[in-house]
Amino acid sequence: MAGLGTYTQFLTLDTFPFNETLQKETVLVDVGGGRGPMMKKVLARWPGLKAKIIVQDQPHSIQTADAEGTGIEFMAHNFFEEQPVKGNLVTPFCLSLKVECLTIEGADYYFLRRIMHDWPDDDCVKILRHLVQAMKPTSKILIADFVMDEINAPRYKSASDLMMAFLLGGAERTERQWKKLLAATDSKLRLDKIWAHPLNKEFVLEISLT
Repeated sequence: MAGLGTYTQFLTLDTFPFNETLQKETVLVDVGGGRGPMMKKVLARWPGLKAKIIVQDQPHSIQTADAEGTGIEFMAHNFFEEQPVKGNLVTPFCLSLKVECLTIEGADYYFLRRIMHDWPDDDCVKILRHLVQAMKPTSKILIADFVMDEINAPRYKSASDLMMAFLLGGAERTERQWKKLLAATDSKLRLDKIWAHPLNKEFVLEISLT
Protein backbone atom coordinates (compact mmCIF):
# COMPACT_ATOMS: atom_id res chain seq x y z
CA MET A 1 0.00 0.00 0.00
CA ALA A 2 2.91 2.35 0.69
CA GLY A 3 4.18 1.77 -2.83
CA LEU A 4 0.75 2.52 -4.25
CA GLY A 5 0.62 5.72 -2.21
CA THR A 6 3.94 6.87 -3.64
CA TYR A 7 2.78 6.08 -7.17
CA THR A 8 -0.43 8.07 -6.80
CA GLN A 9 1.48 10.99 -5.27
CA PHE A 10 3.51 11.23 -8.48
CA LEU A 11 0.25 11.10 -10.44
CA THR A 12 -0.93 14.11 -8.45
CA LEU A 13 2.30 15.95 -9.30
CA ASP A 14 1.60 15.35 -12.99
CA THR A 15 -2.03 16.46 -12.70
CA PHE A 16 -1.96 19.87 -11.00
CA PRO A 17 0.45 22.76 -11.83
CA PHE A 18 1.88 23.31 -8.35
CA ASN A 19 4.83 25.15 -9.90
CA GLU A 20 2.51 27.79 -11.34
CA THR A 21 0.26 27.98 -8.29
CA LEU A 22 2.72 28.14 -5.41
CA GLN A 23 4.31 31.48 -6.10
CA LYS A 24 5.96 33.84 -3.61
CA GLU A 25 3.82 34.75 -0.59
CA THR A 26 1.31 32.01 -1.43
CA VAL A 27 0.18 29.88 1.51
CA LEU A 28 -0.94 26.27 1.01
CA VAL A 29 -2.32 24.09 3.81
CA ASP A 30 -2.13 20.33 3.22
CA VAL A 31 -5.08 19.20 5.35
CA GLY A 32 -4.62 15.68 6.70
CA GLY A 33 -1.22 15.53 5.01
CA GLY A 34 0.36 13.04 7.42
CA ARG A 35 4.13 13.39 7.65
CA GLY A 36 4.20 15.50 4.51
CA PRO A 37 5.14 13.04 1.73
CA MET A 38 3.08 14.83 -0.92
CA MET A 39 4.45 18.28 -0.18
CA LYS A 40 8.00 16.94 0.04
CA LYS A 41 7.59 15.57 -3.47
CA VAL A 42 6.24 18.94 -4.67
CA LEU A 43 9.31 20.72 -3.29
CA ALA A 44 11.67 18.04 -4.63
CA ARG A 45 10.32 18.47 -8.16
CA TRP A 46 10.24 22.28 -7.98
CA PRO A 47 12.91 23.23 -5.42
CA GLY A 48 12.67 26.95 -6.20
CA LEU A 49 9.13 27.38 -4.87
CA LYS A 50 8.86 30.23 -2.37
CA ALA A 51 5.38 29.49 -1.03
CA LYS A 52 4.68 28.83 2.63
CA ILE A 53 3.56 25.22 2.99
CA ILE A 54 1.82 23.95 6.12
CA VAL A 55 1.05 20.27 6.67
CA GLN A 56 -1.70 19.51 9.17
CA ASP A 57 -2.47 16.19 10.83
CA GLN A 58 -2.99 14.55 14.19
CA PRO A 59 -0.22 15.20 16.75
CA HIS A 60 1.10 11.63 16.68
CA SER A 61 1.70 11.94 12.93
CA ILE A 62 3.43 15.28 12.76
CA GLN A 63 5.55 14.72 15.85
CA THR A 64 7.40 11.99 13.96
CA ALA A 65 7.67 13.99 10.72
CA ASP A 66 11.11 14.91 9.42
CA ALA A 67 10.88 18.61 8.59
CA GLU A 68 14.58 19.43 8.62
CA GLY A 69 15.68 21.14 5.44
CA THR A 70 12.26 20.96 3.80
CA GLY A 71 10.88 24.41 4.62
CA ILE A 72 7.58 22.75 5.55
CA GLU A 73 5.81 23.78 8.75
CA PHE A 74 3.80 21.15 10.62
CA MET A 75 0.67 21.89 12.59
CA ALA A 76 -1.39 19.66 14.86
CA HIS A 77 -5.00 19.75 13.67
CA ASN A 78 -8.12 17.58 13.49
CA PHE A 79 -10.01 18.43 10.29
CA PHE A 80 -13.33 17.87 12.06
CA GLU A 81 -12.54 20.92 14.18
CA GLU A 82 -12.24 24.63 13.42
CA GLN A 83 -9.53 25.39 10.85
CA PRO A 84 -6.88 27.54 12.59
CA VAL A 85 -5.36 28.96 9.39
CA LYS A 86 -8.11 31.37 8.52
CA GLY A 87 -8.74 34.62 6.69
CA ASN A 88 -6.15 37.25 7.45
CA LEU A 89 -6.03 36.35 11.14
CA VAL A 90 -2.89 35.22 12.88
CA THR A 91 -3.26 32.05 14.94
CA PRO A 92 -0.85 30.65 17.54
CA PHE A 93 -1.46 26.96 17.00
CA CYS A 94 1.45 26.07 14.75
CA LEU A 95 3.50 23.14 15.93
CA SER A 96 7.01 22.90 14.51
CA LEU A 97 9.75 20.46 15.18
CA LYS A 98 12.15 23.35 15.72
CA VAL A 99 9.98 26.18 16.98
CA GLU A 100 7.48 25.64 19.76
CA CYS A 101 4.95 28.14 18.44
CA LEU A 102 4.69 30.02 15.15
CA THR A 103 2.09 32.43 13.82
CA ILE A 104 0.43 31.72 10.48
CA GLU A 105 -1.82 33.88 8.32
CA GLY A 106 -4.73 32.73 6.21
CA ALA A 107 -4.23 30.28 3.36
CA ASP A 108 -4.61 30.75 -0.36
CA TYR A 109 -5.09 27.02 -0.92
CA TYR A 110 -6.48 24.24 1.26
CA PHE A 111 -5.34 20.93 -0.21
CA LEU A 112 -6.96 17.59 0.62
CA ARG A 113 -5.51 14.49 -0.98
CA ARG A 114 -7.20 11.11 -0.61
CA ILE A 115 -9.21 12.43 2.33
CA MET A 116 -12.77 12.85 1.12
CA HIS A 117 -13.19 9.35 -0.31
CA ASP A 118 -12.61 7.96 3.20
CA TRP A 119 -15.78 9.57 4.55
CA PRO A 120 -19.54 9.55 3.91
CA ASP A 121 -21.19 12.73 2.68
CA ASP A 122 -22.24 14.02 6.10
CA ASP A 123 -18.66 13.92 7.38
CA CYS A 124 -17.30 15.44 4.17
CA VAL A 125 -19.70 18.35 4.61
CA LYS A 126 -18.34 18.92 8.13
CA ILE A 127 -14.76 18.91 6.86
CA LEU A 128 -15.55 21.34 4.05
CA ARG A 129 -17.60 23.71 6.21
CA HIS A 130 -14.62 24.27 8.48
CA LEU A 131 -12.62 25.24 5.41
CA VAL A 132 -15.33 27.54 4.07
CA GLN A 133 -15.43 29.35 7.41
CA ALA A 134 -11.65 29.83 7.22
CA MET A 135 -11.36 30.91 3.58
CA LYS A 136 -10.51 34.37 2.36
CA PRO A 137 -12.57 35.58 -0.63
CA THR A 138 -9.69 34.55 -2.90
CA SER A 139 -8.93 31.20 -1.23
CA LYS A 140 -9.41 27.93 -3.06
CA ILE A 141 -9.92 24.32 -2.02
CA LEU A 142 -8.03 21.65 -3.95
CA ILE A 143 -9.32 18.08 -3.65
CA ALA A 144 -7.19 15.30 -5.11
CA ASP A 145 -9.51 12.31 -5.46
CA PHE A 146 -11.13 10.24 -8.17
CA VAL A 147 -13.91 11.58 -10.32
CA MET A 148 -15.97 8.51 -11.09
CA ASP A 149 -17.50 7.85 -14.49
CA GLU A 150 -21.29 7.94 -14.51
CA ILE A 151 -21.36 4.61 -16.38
CA ASN A 152 -18.80 1.97 -17.31
CA ALA A 153 -16.23 3.08 -14.76
CA PRO A 154 -12.85 1.36 -15.20
CA ARG A 155 -12.09 -1.48 -12.81
CA TYR A 156 -9.53 0.41 -10.73
CA LYS A 157 -12.08 3.12 -9.93
CA SER A 158 -14.87 0.65 -9.20
CA ALA A 159 -12.55 -1.40 -6.98
CA SER A 160 -11.55 1.69 -5.03
CA ASP A 161 -15.18 2.74 -4.64
CA LEU A 162 -16.14 -0.68 -3.26
CA MET A 163 -13.14 -0.74 -0.91
CA MET A 164 -13.89 2.73 0.47
CA ALA A 165 -17.55 1.83 1.03
CA PHE A 166 -16.80 -1.53 2.65
CA LEU A 167 -13.89 -0.52 4.87
CA LEU A 168 -14.66 3.09 5.76
CA GLY A 169 -18.20 3.94 4.71
CA GLY A 170 -16.79 6.37 2.16
CA ALA A 171 -17.14 6.58 -1.62
CA GLU A 172 -15.57 7.64 -4.86
CA ARG A 173 -17.78 10.33 -6.43
CA THR A 174 -18.89 11.37 -9.89
CA GLU A 175 -18.73 15.01 -10.97
CA ARG A 176 -22.46 15.27 -10.28
CA GLN A 177 -21.98 13.87 -6.78
CA TRP A 178 -19.10 16.24 -6.10
CA LYS A 179 -21.26 19.21 -7.09
CA LYS A 180 -24.07 17.93 -4.88
CA LEU A 181 -21.65 17.63 -1.97
CA LEU A 182 -20.43 21.20 -2.49
CA ALA A 183 -24.00 22.49 -2.64
CA ALA A 184 -24.83 20.67 0.59
CA THR A 185 -21.81 22.31 2.23
CA ASP A 186 -22.40 25.92 1.20
CA SER A 187 -24.23 27.56 -1.69
CA LYS A 188 -21.21 29.83 -2.27
CA LEU A 189 -18.90 26.95 -3.21
CA ARG A 190 -18.24 26.60 -6.93
CA LEU A 191 -16.40 23.89 -8.83
CA ASP A 192 -14.15 25.91 -11.14
CA LYS A 193 -12.22 23.16 -12.84
CA ILE A 194 -11.38 19.47 -12.75
CA TRP A 195 -7.72 18.86 -13.53
CA ALA A 196 -7.34 15.39 -15.04
CA HIS A 197 -4.19 13.31 -15.42
CA PRO A 198 -3.45 12.38 -19.07
CA LEU A 199 -4.05 8.71 -18.20
CA ASN A 200 -7.32 9.55 -16.42
CA LYS A 201 -5.96 8.03 -13.19
CA GLU A 202 -5.88 11.14 -11.02
CA PHE A 203 -7.97 14.27 -10.64
CA VAL A 204 -7.74 17.53 -8.74
CA LEU A 205 -10.92 19.53 -8.16
CA GLU A 206 -10.36 23.28 -7.94
CA ILE A 207 -13.06 24.96 -5.84
CA SER A 208 -13.66 28.62 -4.99
CA LEU A 209 -16.17 30.93 -3.34
CA THR A 210 -18.65 32.79 -5.52
